Amino acid sequence: MKAKRKRVPAALHSELTEYSSLIRALRTSNTLDVTSQLTPSASLSRPASPSVASTQSKIRSKKQKKDTWTRWPLLPEDVPVPKWNFEDEVAIIAKQVL
Repeated sequence: MKAKRKRVPAALHSELTEYSSLIRALRTSNTLDVTSQLTPSASLSRPASPSVASTQSKIRSKKQKKDTWTRWPLLPEDVPVPKWNFEDEVAIIAKQVL
């Protein structure tokens, strides 16, 4: 036998609906925010205590991570010069299709 649900007053239902819409919009906005996905959180880089900081610095010095960070968008001098121009590429594709 199913238990009956309590009826929620209309005003409370409206408020809860607005809150859920707001949370959904914030979650979507956060998901679509590329910068939050690419940059590490500031709270993660801040050490909790001096002993933790010294331990972390020792670990970092042992590992010596490679710097693989790339500035985006690339500077004009960092962009490779294409071997073919656009017209050449279109001509090759057209020949392959026809």
